[in-house]
Amino acid sequence: MLRDALDHIARTCANSRSQTRRIRWIGYRARHALDGVPFDPHDCKLPARTAQSIERNTVEKIKLTYQVEELQELLLDVLERCTLPAELETQISKALSKPPGA
Repeated sequence: MLRDALDHIARTCANSRSQTRRIRWIGYRARHALDGVPFDPHDCKLPARTAQSIERNTVEKIKLTYQVEELQELLLDVLERCTLPAELETQISKALSKPPGA
């Protein structure tokens, strides 16, 4: 049963449309496990999702979110000083009220 599962994982990785480093690594590990090759962490590069990269990405996301909020406040301040058609003002206000990426 485990051999079938590993074989399925290896085939799924090989047939994946997006050949990311992580998918190639998972397929590599599955094929080697099927062949009875012991795992050697120095044998292939591990995927980049280490604790350091996760922390770095989280900090960057927090910074960008803060910058987006600042820019939205600045834009709202500018809009308050401008005379715009009501429809355009409504559209802009709705767009600014959406969370980033929505």
